[in-house]
Amino acid sequence: MMELANMISVPMALTAVIRLGVPSAVWAGGANAPLSAAELLPEGHPDPSVLERLLRLLASRGVFSEHGGGSAGSPRRFALTAVGRTLVPSGPSGASYADYVLQHHQDALVSAWPRLHEAVLDPAGPEPFARANAGVPAYAYYGRDREANEVMLRAMTGVSEPFMEALLDGYAAGFEGVATLVDVGGSSGACLEMIMRRVDTIREGINFDLPDVVAAAPPIVGTEYSVACSSITLSAFRSHPITLVAW
Repeated sequence: MMELANMISVPMALTAVIRLGVPSAVWAGGANAPLSAAELLPEGHPDPSVLERLLRLLASRGVFSEHGGGSAGSPRRFALTAVGRTLVPSGPSGASYADYVLQHHQDALVSAWPRLHEAVLDPAGPEPFARANAGVPAYAYYGRDREANEVMLRAMTGVSEPFMEALLDGYAAGFEGVATLVDVGGSSGACLEMIMRRVDTIREGINFDLPDVVAAAPPIVGTEYSVACSSITLSAFRSHPITLVAW
């Protein structure tokens, strides 16, 4: 029960080391050489032990591997595990699971969790997110807050790209004969772009998502596959007659 009561410490520690840039500093372009907390902080930092405690906590959860520290004066050093490696930017967009972690721990979202019991007591009332954010529901909030929306887009891209890469490695032939591809809930359009890079028979791509999402999505330009790629802003919460979706 004590572990359950303190479980919030893990995602909070993870968020902290991401904001401090630790995963990328350790990875260092692929070196992944074990570094101590003192080596990860600016020279002369008064107390590296605070960061070391965070790293040891995350090492116990398989994000970092811990090296040394077995004798007096020997500092503990930390490298990334395969799990920790997912926090390092990669792929076409430079996004990673770090963006997903940051999105899930934005103040607006974290503040909703203590209101969860209110959804049980008053199921007809506002959702916990709205209760914690001046009555504004989650999707409306992301539509209004540009910074939060950009974090959301990067989070979705960071999660989607590795899965899409694996899917295309084994399923690219499944798009045979498809000339027009619609990505429903396509977010930034990153997956649509990845598919069109790999499948040159697709001549038109349509990114289908909410207006605020599409407005923030970067254009897909600069290559032959993108000449007919566009976005539409119909409501994802209504029914629309679309027959061009390929799964």
